[in-house]
Amino acid sequence: SNSEVRSMSKARNLATLLTTDGSVKTTKYADSVGGQSTFVASGALSDGTTLILNSDGTVSEIGQSSTSVTYTESIPAGGYTQVKTGSTNAININFDPNTPNSFIITYSDAQNGGYVTALVGTLSGTAMSFGTPVVVHSVNTNDVEAAFDPNTANQFVLLYSNNNTANPGSLQVGTISGTTVTFNAAIAFNSPDRALIGTKSGGIEFDPHNAGKFLLTYNDRDNTNLVCRIGTISSGSVTLGTKQIFKSSAAAHSTYANGSYDLTTSGAILVSYFSTNGYLRAGTVNSGTNISWGTPVAYHTGTNHYTSIASSKGEAGKFLVSYYDTPNGGRGQALVATVSGLTVTVSSEINYAAGPFYIRQALSDPNTSGRFIIVGQDGTAPYKLRMYVVTVSGTVPSVSSLYEISNSTYSSWGQADFNPNKSGQLVTVGSGSSSQTYTMAIAHQLAATETISTPTNLTATNFIGISSAAYADTATATLNLQGGTATNLSGLTAGSTYYVQNDGTLGTSAGNPSVEAGKALSTTSILLKGI
Repeated sequence: SNSEVRSMSKARNLATLLTTDGSVKTTKYADSVGGQSTFVASGALSDGTTLILNSDGTVSEIGQSSTSVTYTESIPAGGYTQVKTGSTNAININFDPNTPNSFIITYSDAQNGGYVTALVGTLSGTAMSFGTPVVVHSVNTNDVEAAFDPNTANQFVLLYSNNNTANPGSLQVGTISGTTVTFNAAIAFNSPDRALIGTKSGGIEFDPHNAGKFLLTYNDRDNTNLVCRIGTISSGSVTLGTKQIFKSSAAAHSTYANGSYDLTTSGAILVSYFSTNGYLRAGTVNSGTNISWGTPVAYHTGTNHYTSIASSKGEAGKFLVSYYDTPNGGRGQALVATVSGLTVTVSSEINYAAGPFYIRQALSDPNTSGRFIIVGQDGTAPYKLRMYVVTVSGTVPSVSSLYEISNSTYSSWGQADFNPNKSGQLVTVGSGSSSQTYTMAIAHQLAATETISTPTNLTATNFIGISSAAYADTATATLNLQGGTATNLSGLTAGSTYYVQNDGTLGTSAGNPSVEAGKALSTTSILLKGI
């Protein structure tokens, strides 16, 4: 009868919900094998790993696949790309650390009144393409530099100072969208100051440890002091802290001073300047915008110019210092400075380049600890752009042989930046002299090995469950399906809701895409969310 059928159905449902002692089962609508099924494994499966259902009905582990790739040194690695017709002054290139293969080139346009100009570029392999140049400041300007905010994608700060000392140095926030760049209103800093630009370590540098903070270094011409100021960028606006003097009554050549953050130690900075001898001085940022200074330490006896300092990736307190040895024909010199607190010690100087060699920058490789490049201009005609690769072991810098990276239409005051999204790759930019007609860019590749990950195979709908054991490729695997319970996990917190992450792990925060796995019943078991 119908009543007998209904009674039998209720009994079966109760049997799936209750254990033999009458308590409620932890699994929902599942007996001891309910919530499980078998599938063919596509690839080996680990015990207790999250799985997706493939379009062919097989199952695979969730996660990103990776491949190790080795690059050989190739300087240059591609052909020259014309940035613009005509020469430029104070040309710089800066890669966006948050947007793969995107960079900004900034310069004073010698063919257009020396106006400050910005140009967005994109790197594909070793080929480059560019957006439309944007005139930022319609005044003759020799000093231009930019720095990206590492904590905000597509945002950078542009720093420049006018040739006319009655006009102030200025800062502008730039925003990139595709190959288009726009700028907020200029912010003047204390007319008639002049920014200390010309090396990547000087001028402006963002704090790698504190979002929206940057270090501004310049010569306060009103009172001839050398100063640092801590800047803050928020919603496209810039505010500057009070001037922090690191050398008072500075000589004219002290305009070659510059400053750099320690990439590893929060709040630590190092500045350099010339005053009879070359000096380094350590500082610690405290109270937000104030800086405590250590005792200056001489690193070079006698006159030196064009000093550039760069912090070593992953090595706390380690800096490469490179400079122009004026009394000895302007030869290139380098040493290693080690900072502990506010104390600076320096290694012996080494000579790596016959003079005159006008150093433009020392630059740290963001992907390789202890590796740097030094870029500068040959001081004799035809003024070719040079580059050296430097490795530091302990306190000893080892400098490669000379790389001449210019041709007959590419020289004079170039600069470089590393592509943070490909290990060992960098791009140099440079301008022809006044008798030459092109500004060029070219990619280079240092020796490197990196692991390349492919995107996750997880989507919003393909999560199927968790493996009940380890299985070989093509084996028939038993899965704990959605709606069932997996009891072969570890490290869970009972009562917490877990989400499947892009790498196949479980976490208490939603990933992208957001895929809920279920609720933990204990440290080792999880009730999987039903389909």
